[in-house]
Amino acid sequence: MREGSLQDAPGPSLAFEFGALLPTVHGESGVGGSALLVASYRWSRITAHFNSEVALSRSGAVELFGGLILEGRTSTALRPVMELFIEGEAGDSQVVRSALVGAIWDAKDTLSFDVGARVARFEQDTEFEVRAGLTWGLRAVAGQ
Repeated sequence: MREGSLQDAPGPSLAFEFGALLPTVHGESGVGGSALLVASYRWSRITAHFNSEVALSRSGAVELFGGLILEGRTSTALRPVMELFIEGEAGDSQVVRSALVGAIWDAKDTLSFDVGARVARFEQDTEFEVRAGLTWGLRAVAGQ
């Protein structure tokens, strides 16, 4: 929506994402959707992403999400990351709180690996997990 510090322009970068939930073949019926606003800002040593989402579940419940992602900027291909978020249904006092710490390794311009440890709290339950993933990009070739 707005070019900002992530694109080497002044001010915050703003993005909007939306999605649709369609009925599943052998599962939930109904439709839903989501709208997410992301505001990002890059300083010399850290990049921050603030996320705010409103979703409508297939059952008709309004779900709210808020999050903060911090990425360290280093002179190496390995950088630290941290994520904090809170989510729950509108009007419900039961919320999930989560924290993740990890690292991202940029192996190439088009390939990154990430790993993290997450702890989440819901009511009286605590959940621990280890996450790993990769991001693979393709370069677009401009026409001549």
